[in-house]
Parts: sequence; structure tokens; C-alpha cells
Amino acid sequence: MTIRGQRALKIATGVIVLCLLAGYGAFQARHMISGPVVAIQSPHNGATIHTSLVTIEGTTANISAIRLNDRAIYINEQGAFEEPVVLARGYNVITISATDRFGREVTDTVEVVHTPLGRSVDDRLSQDEARSADTINES
Repeated sequence: MTIRGQRALKIATGVIVLCLLAGYGAFQARHMISGPVVAIQSPHNGATIHTSLVTIEGTTANISAIRLNDRAIYINEQGAFEEPVVLARGYNVITISATDRFGREVTDTVEVVHTPLGRSVDDRLSQDEARSADTINES
């Protein structure tokens, strides 16, 4: 092989190595480029829940901090979270927000309705109104 051939081979090898390194760097940087990810898996949006305590479950990726309704929570090593939440009667909005180390934020929201088992809300309201009327009549 001539000196020109050896030189061309070295240049070609160098270009291939640089391309491989650039590809590997881009592959490893994909998490930094994509930003934080949050997904609430349970409960589902629009669910009707009959207990006042519900466990919010979900997964995350590429985050440095996570909050549930503006309260810090923790994730496990796989990026999953489970956090109990006490629901008020009626309509509830549950919000998970997460930020990555670059300050980018992502939010996922679930809206649920808490209706206790037993009497309906209308039945309880009418009984409360009847009690109020009895109290007024007795005075």
C-alpha cells in the first residue's frame, strides 16, 4: 500500500470513529433533549370514587423534582410514585407537576368525583334542609 493509500485509510477510519462517537453522544443525550415525563396511571380521568382516600399512582422519567397538588412527593428508583390523597365530596382536581434539572416543567391532571356510597347527595341535602326547618320552627 502506498503512503497515499495509508493516509486515506487513516482519514476514513477517523471519520468513521467520529461519526460513531457523535451518534453515541446523541443517543445518550436523548433524555436531556426530550425533557421531563409524567403519567398518572390511576385513578383514570373522570372516575367516580366512593372512598374518601385514593392512591395516586404513576410513572416519571427525566425529573429532578415532583409535586402533587403543590406538595413534594417522592419516586422510587424506577421512577414510579404512589401517594395517598384525601378527596373532598364532589369534584376534585389532582395535579402532578415535575421539573427536570434544566428547569423545564410538565404537568398531568386528573379530575375525579367523590360520591360516598349510601344515600345520594340530593337525599342528604333534603334531610339537612328538613332539619334546618325543624330547628327554625322550634325557636
